[in-house]
Amino acid sequence: MNELIDKVKEILKINSASSFQIEDHQGNLDVALFLKSWVSDRLEVKIFESNHHAKDVTIVCWPKSQAFPEKGGLALHTHLDTVQAGNRERWTEGGPFEAKEKNEWIYGLGAADVKSDAICKLSALLEFSEKKDFIHTPFFIGSFAEEIGMEGARWIGEQKLIQPDYALVGEPSDGKICFANKGLYILEAHLDFTPQETSKIEGEIHYEGISGHSSSPHRAKNALEMALDDLEYQIEKQTPIGSFEGSVAPNVIPGHFSLFSKPDRIPPETLKILSDWRKSHRLFQKECASLLQNPIFDPPGASSSWTVLRRKENQIQIEIEGRFLPTQDPEQISHGLRRRHPELRLKRSSPSCEESREGDFVEKLLKASEDKNPWITKSGSNEAYFYQKLGAQVFVHGPGESYGNIHKPNEKIHRKSLEKAFRFYQNLIKITC
Repeated sequence: MNELIDKVKEILKINSASSFQIEDHQGNLDVALFLKSWVSDRLEVKIFESNHHAKDVTIVCWPKSQAFPEKGGLALHTHLDTVQAGNRERWTEGGPFEAKEKNEWIYGLGAADVKSDAICKLSALLEFSEKKDFIHTPFFIGSFAEEIGMEGARWIGEQKLIQPDYALVGEPSDGKICFANKGLYILEAHLDFTPQETSKIEGEIHYEGISGHSSSPHRAKNALEMALDDLEYQIEKQTPIGSFEGSVAPNVIPGHFSLFSKPDRIPPETLKILSDWRKSHRLFQKECASLLQNPIFDPPGASSSWTVLRRKENQIQIEIEGRFLPTQDPEQISHGLRRRHPELRLKRSSPSCEESREGDFVEKLLKASEDKNPWITKSGSNEAYFYQKLGAQVFVHGPGESYGNIHKPNEKIHRKSLEKAFRFYQNLIKITC
């Protein structure tokens, strides 16, 4: 356990934040090389380059006695990237890459989502590094760019790199086993404008909310939407708004947001378009809430949050995300909003997934778990669908809490959660493989 905790702290100090903005994209290569240096004397390791970004790779680790697990086996999957850290001043329990420990809590970006899970899985796999008589080959696979559209899992599926019998996808689940998750879609638009010169008076209007994961908007307070709801009033006051600050990523609800007054102001007619779009979006949020509900999820139905508003030179960049149930179609759900505002386009979507809680893998999972009733669902999206498409029985599991913890400052994980996850993966490999 001492080695496990030390490795968790080391991996959290490596910046692997993904971003749609290419200049901010860190990639997961440094994490993959760190993992390789740790386990390569005891496990076979192969790193695959991708066509997504020079620093985006896929790493596979498996017992030296076995051939590369191209077909069959147990895939222990974890994505090795994180969201952006956001405003570092709000990391009050140590910076996002310091991995400080306090009262058995380890703080850092990716502590729960989901770098620590990689360490737990590899630590368990190392326990079987000298074993030879496997029925199913256990192996670790680390993906890239999950936080910006699950590009790594898509790449694995497209390449047919592996075709496992069983798969366990890493996402923070507080040690429970997730059998269903919602899907994600992102709407995007760009507004071009010609700046207007005003007086040199500069100022800031700040909105304070509560940051969180966009899959659970009811557990956060969207400061960006607060700013947009106030925009019509600021236009009437002729406030010279020139820029915005506070957006982190499409799947992160901004906990703080600011409108800045600057000499090269955004024209009032452009701001009016934003205000009108927000009115339509509020209506759309109500429409989502009136659609089909499924009580196994929290929240039980579809949802939408406006999460990105940026100025880049003479263009405003907008992203609105949405979540949908396994029985729903993202294009159909968002059709009304896109019809009212044709400038909004469906940028990308990530499928939902639901797995049957019957079968031989389920029996093995229940034997490995320490919980009497381990089943949960997640409103967030994850990479399980891509393994289901490859023909695997797939579930989601990871140490650490999700709600109120990830995609916000002071993300943390408890030592006991790491120990529990390690035991679970160890038991599962023993029972399954």
